[in-house]
Amino acid sequence: MSNTNAFIIPAVHTFNGLSEDELKLRAMCCVDSLANTKIYSQTSRQVLFTPEAIEKYKLYYNRDFNSLIGKQAYIIRRRRDNINNPINNKHKAYMITIIEFKNTHMYRTCYVKCKFEDNKIVNIMVECLFVKPLVK
Repeated sequence: MSNTNAFIIPAVHTFNGLSEDELKLRAMCCVDSLANTKIYSQTSRQVLFTPEAIEKYKLYYNRDFNSLIGKQAYIIRRRRDNINNPINNKHKAYMITIIEFKNTHMYRTCYVKCKFEDNKIVNIMVECLFVKPLVK
């Protein structure tokens, strides 16, 4: 595990309508510092895992993407109505299973291919990917 200065881009408090339990979720992905990367734009830096994700999944290093294949995580998306239309300003955390990470060289283009509980497979941007931290 490295001592990376993790700059976490997403935060759960930016999503409206989450339950108290969902507000405990923490970002799973982040980027390194300008000093370490020499890349000015935060979203152009390569994707790393946050310390919470490294601890939760017992990862060996902060870019151990293959170790997360088949693991469960959470994504935050807009809630859906009875006919599956998205509801504005109302969000919910959904449990997913990670299938694969793509474009990990740049945060703004990185996405995770994941499977919902109903076996639907979708691609989700990493800023919507969260982890439930270990209880201490």
